[in-house]
Amino acid sequence: MSSSTSRREVFQAAVLATACARRPEVEAIEVDPLPLYPLSPYLYMQFMEPLGTTDGSVEAAWDHRRKDWREDLVAVTRDLAPAMIRWGGIFTNYYRWREGVGPRERRPFMRNLLWGGWESNQVGTAEFVSLCRKVSAEPLIAVNFESDGRRQFTEADGSVRTAGAEEAAAWVAYCNQPNHPERVAHGNPEPFNVRFWQIGNETSYDPNGFDLATAARKTAEFARAMRQADPTIELIGWGEDGGGLKGRLLAHWAKGMMEAAGEHLQYLAFHHMFNPDSRTRPVLAWNEFRKDPARTWEQLMGAWRIHEDKIRRMRE
Repeated sequence: MSSSTSRREVFQAAVLATACARRPEVEAIEVDPLPLYPLSPYLYMQFMEPLGTTDGSVEAAWDHRRKDWREDLVAVTRDLAPAMIRWGGIFTNYYRWREGVGPRERRPFMRNLLWGGWESNQVGTAEFVSLCRKVSAEPLIAVNFESDGRRQFTEADGSVRTAGAEEAAAWVAYCNQPNHPERVAHGNPEPFNVRFWQIGNETSYDPNGFDLATAARKTAEFARAMRQADPTIELIGWGEDGGGLKGRLLAHWAKGMMEAAGEHLQYLAFHHMFNPDSRTRPVLAWNEFRKDPARTWEQLMGAWRIHEDKIRRMRE
């Protein structure tokens, strides 16, 4: 041990001893459980996206023999008691909803363009709503927003994967209009009454996607079309800055979206991320979190600062 190291350790020990000597003894901590502010139940929501070869949880959660959700999945989801479950993610950039309705034996397979693998479409609109009803959760559906402008997802294997406002409005009508002939023909005479719909998913994140002006204009276009199908629905637009990804100026996305399309929206969305993480010693990347539970916990507990900053920027 070098003399400098020894002196540093002695100094650290002295500082620690002084701090401990000055710390008052705490005999008890009293926690007041009275809530200071009301919290929306929708903060306690869950998310469903077919993630292909990355995470086959949607296909694995479906009992293909019984043609229903696995009973153990339903049981644990009831225990979690999510107030809302969202159908969507980047998957919506290439999802055509009509491929997931009607007789299951006639539903086509689709290639999962982002997450890899193939999706059987055995889980579609009716099945998603069924799970929500089984666990007393409100369904939220994110529509195909012209692939959020991402050209890499507009076509695959000769199939057009992008969809416009007309298709989104038709989905709303299918779900919510009484006696909708297509839904009734598929064995669902009662409307699904899906109240919450999202237009745009992480639109600002991708440099290949829509710019703010285009996204806001198209959000208003989608909203008008969807409300013609059902004027009672509540709409969510994309509101988070992209952080200037690859040099694009994407700050003040929420302000621009509200100025151009705010009259059509009830909510703006941003996504709950736990980054930034350490570049040299990542805690949350893939399965790294299993290796160091203490550092993982510390990282997660500090995540509120990231989201507080996002909300502050959205309000500016």
